[in-house]
Amino acid sequence: MSKFVQLPPQDYDLHAFDKFSATRGHFDLDDARAMMWMAQLSYETDANALPTIAEIGPKFGFKPIPHFIGTGTAIDTRAIVGERPDCTVVAFAGTDPALADNLVTDAKVEITANDTHKGFQEALNAVWRQIEAAIRTSQRPLFFTGHSLGAALAVLAAEKAHDNNMPSAAVFTYGMPRTGSGIFATRYNGKLGDRTFRLVHGGDIVPCIPEVLVRPAPLATIMAQHVGCMLKCPSGAKFDRNAPLSAMTSDDPRLGAGLRENAFNSFTAMLSGKFLSQAGPGLLGPLFGLLPLPVRDHLPDQYLEALTP
Repeated sequence: MSKFVQLPPQDYDLHAFDKFSATRGHFDLDDARAMMWMAQLSYETDANALPTIAEIGPKFGFKPIPHFIGTGTAIDTRAIVGERPDCTVVAFAGTDPALADNLVTDAKVEITANDTHKGFQEALNAVWRQIEAAIRTSQRPLFFTGHSLGAALAVLAAEKAHDNNMPSAAVFTYGMPRTGSGIFATRYNGKLGDRTFRLVHGGDIVPCIPEVLVRPAPLATIMAQHVGCMLKCPSGAKFDRNAPLSAMTSDDPRLGAGLRENAFNSFTAMLSGKFLSQAGPGLLGPLFGLLPLPVRDHLPDQYLEALTP
């Protein structure tokens, strides 16, 4: 993982778990905020950033947090498993644009025999045995979370855990791409749809893709479909505690609508004299202002800010 997706320890919100509850059984923004911070922590899994996990984990109330790396041909999957007295959290790192393997994973839009995105499925398979061994004996409520690619892995892992008698208390995803076909979505929603919460910030382009998956032989395209219930907020705004979640059948945001929203947001920003996006935290944060709005809205710090009261 690179500095593009990492934060220094001093930028972490040490109050992230103050209002977290593992017993709610329904969507709550305080829980979503805590899980997004765990999704961020999962990006700190290379040697130079591991001290961040060691420092922040206990301050979030966790025992020492192990990290896991799954590798293979063009695969680099990162995850952490944290245990608190009230829960176990599995968090997956998302796409690091500095890691070519992550980009290859995202680009493998073939559909598997299990009706899932091939790249995402291979990325999870590379680390699943390690994750399963870490959570198999847990007696605490089990949460899955992740941002971007990590969100897709969280959904696939939650289904695997469910099928192996390890049911999830909740699955929180942020900026998640579509993870499988309509067949997968129907199957998944029947198991975990009512406890899978899909957050989308502004014009984030990643939840708009992929719209189709490819079956190589015979060549065909299959429509991709989102899972769970969505909560969306405008670009640069806060998630609304009182806003209703979407129905599980919602496949929003669609690519066309997302492009129109971003065109409107960009035009509005220029009219107000804002020609650059908002700068971000961390070493490379000042460069974030050069990113186009559809990409800027996707970055983890934007989700963290949108979830901060």
